[in-house]
Order: sequence, then C-alpha cells, then structure tokens
Amino acid sequence: MDQLLNLCGSGDVSKQNAECVDFDPWTVERLRLFFGDLPLLQWFNPAAPRIKQGEVVPDKMM
Repeated sequence: MDQLLNLCGSGDVSKQNAECVDFDPWTVERLRLFFGDLPLLQWFNPAAPRIKQGEVVPDKMM
C-alpha cells in the first residue's frame, strides 16, 4: 500500500487515497476480465475471515 501511495507523491495519506485509488465498484464484467473463465465460486478465498464467519457466502451469490 505504501508503494502505491508513494507513486502518487507525498502529502496527506487520506488525500493520496482519494486522488489515487480507483473507487469504481467491481462488477462481474470487470472481474471477468481478470478471472476469465474461472467458475464464480473460485473467485473467492475460502480462508478469508468474512467467508469463514459466514458473512459472505459465495454459494448464495449464484
């Protein structure tokens, strides 16, 4: 993260975040460019805390 912020220049970190980071929401179309033909369930990390806690349930997103 620090490297990303350093690419934007110096100054207030919150300003750098607002100016440098793309806040566009991820869409299936945008994610498909990265994941290609990989099945949707394989887009998720089963070890991620929100998945392990049941807060995010990839099986119910289909």
